[in-house]
Amino acid sequence: MEEMKLSKKGNDLIKLYEEMATKGIDRVDGTKKENAYNDFQLRKFRHICKNQISNEKIKTVLDYGGGGSDWDAPGFEPKTKQSAKQFFQIERVHTFEPARGLMEKKKADCVVCMDVLEHIFIEDIPKVVSELFSLSKKLLVVNVACYKAAALLPNGENA
Repeated sequence: MEEMKLSKKGNDLIKLYEEMATKGIDRVDGTKKENAYNDFQLRKFRHICKNQISNEKIKTVLDYGGGGSDWDAPGFEPKTKQSAKQFFQIERVHTFEPARGLMEKKKADCVVCMDVLEHIFIEDIPKVVSELFSLSKKLLVVNVACYKAAALLPNGENA
């Protein structure tokens, strides 16, 4: 698969997110949050996604823009303490997160892209969406936050 080329502004944004991932984020309310982008965003939608992932017999996942999501950590499902892999009965997960140097883009049965597209420079959206579809063999799960972020980029813009 040919490597996707982002615009200059898109690459500049990745550098800002790299800085936020290592130094934390300044928030609109004036506070600072360490350990930026460590929330496992799929957790909020786990019950909505579980049937579809099971019905499609998904065994491999690409977490596109996965942040600090840990598919092996216990507690994804709080009641049973299962990891995300256990909860969804997934065998293998690859993570693509350029802000953390995780560059593993591999085709998978399912591509998960949670709270990522709103952080992509608008000119690059068509390329990224096309890539999401091309990497998915069976299922694509996307969530896009459609409101202002609580975080500010290091340059002062809303994340």
